[in-house]
Amino acid sequence: MSGLESVKPSQVPRQEGAWAPEHSVTEFSHSQEAKLAEAQQKAMLKGEAFPDVPMTLYEAIVRDYTGRTPEAREQTLIVTHLNEDRRVLNSMIHDAREKAGELGKEQVMVPVLNTANIRDGELRRLSTWETHRDALVLVDNVYHRIAGISKDDGLITLQDAEGNTRADFAPEAVAEGVTLYTPDTIRVGTGDRMRFTKSDRERGYVANSVWTVTAVSGDSVTLSGGQQTRVIRPAQVRAEQHIDLAYAITAHGAQGASETFAIALEGTEGSRKLMAGFESAYVALSRMKQHVQVYTDNRQGWTDAINNAVQKGTAHDVFEPKTGPGRS
Repeated sequence: MSGLESVKPSQVPRQEGAWAPEHSVTEFSHSQEAKLAEAQQKAMLKGEAFPDVPMTLYEAIVRDYTGRTPEAREQTLIVTHLNEDRRVLNSMIHDAREKAGELGKEQVMVPVLNTANIRDGELRRLSTWETHRDALVLVDNVYHRIAGISKDDGLITLQDAEGNTRADFAPEAVAEGVTLYTPDTIRVGTGDRMRFTKSDRERGYVANSVWTVTAVSGDSVTLSGGQQTRVIRPAQVRAEQHIDLAYAITAHGAQGASETFAIALEGTEGSRKLMAGFESAYVALSRMKQHVQVYTDNRQGWTDAINNAVQKGTAHDVFEPKTGPGRS
C-alpha cells in the first residue's frame, strides 16, 4: 500500500480552509464513528469547542470532494461498489452544494432507473428474481414489471406498460440483453452535474457523458454539455430515466472512465464485503492518472479480502500498478 500512499492528498487543489485527509488511505470504521460522536457529545456538555472534522465515512468523502476547487472537482471521479453508497453520496453532495449556494433555488424530483447490483450468472437463478421482485425488467428494448413468479415450473410472468403479458420467461435461459432496474427518485437543481447511465443511439445519449443542469421546470430538465443541449422529461419518458447525479459512480459504471483524480469507497461492512476483492479494487483504483484517495470502513479487512480473492493478483498489484503515462 506504500505506492498508493506515497502520493499525498496535498497533490489535490483545494479551496482555502477546506478539510483535507492526512493520508491517501483513510479508515473510518463504525467504532471510530461512535468514538467521534461520543467525544463531540462530551465536548458539547462541557461547553468546549470540538474540531471541525468529518464525523462519518460518508461525511469525509463529501467534505473531501466539495472542498476541492471547482476545476479539481470536474476532474474527480468518486467510485463506489454499491448502488446504495453511490446514491447516498450523490444525495449528500447535492445537499452540500445547495447549502453552499452553488445550486439554483428551484429543485425538482426526477424519477430514475438504477441498474440492480446483480453479479454475472445470478440472473439465471429464480431466487434473484424473487429478491428483486419490484424491479423493472428490460427485455428486447421493452420495459416489463414482474407480474408473477412460479416456483413449480421455474417460469416468470412479465407484463409491459400496455398490459401485454408473457408467462413463459425462463431465468435459466437468460442471455445477454436482459437487465433489471430499480426505480428511484433524485432531487436535481440548476448547477448539478448529471450523467446518462445507459447509451441510447436513438436519442443520442452516451453512457457516462457528464452534463450540467442549466434549467429545471415542472417535469423537464435542461442539460448542457459544451456545444450540445438536451431537454429530458423522465416523468413522461421511461427511456429518459437512465440518468443520475454525476458525483459518484459505481465501479461497474466507471469501467472505461478515467480522470485526473479519484476517490474510492472500499470496505467490508455489510454488502460491501460481497464486492471486496482484487478485481473490484483494481477497477476503482485504476480510474485516476494523478492521485487516488481511498476511504475504507476496515483497512485490514479490505486488504485481506483483496489478497484472499480467487482472481489472480495481490494487494501489491492493486496498490503498485504498473507505471504508465501520467502515473508513478
